[in-house]
Amino acid sequence: MLQRSAKIRLPLREAMPRYWPCLLGITAFHFLVVFVPGVSTNWPVVQALFFLAVLPAMYPVSFGSAKYSFWVVAAVYWFFGYVLMFVIKALIFTVMGWQL
Repeated sequence: MLQRSAKIRLPLREAMPRYWPCLLGITAFHFLVVFVPGVSTNWPVVQALFFLAVLPAMYPVSFGSAKYSFWVVAAVYWFFGYVLMFVIKALIFTVMGWQL
């Protein structure tokens, strides 16, 4: 039978202040893919950056003491952060009068 781990998992409220630096890779991924044209057109680079961003975000759940809800927050942040980065790019380009 499968047994539960003896490690006590932190609730999301306590895990976020402790493990928030693990989510910075996702922010860097968003920034590079949206604002650097050479990165977004190179599919192998995007794949490599994706895995480099996901691995630190996965650490608190896999090897740390965060509950699975931390991974759910990271996934939601990845999706909506990506959409938000495109909105920010559109706003910057509109305000500056540049072409997208």
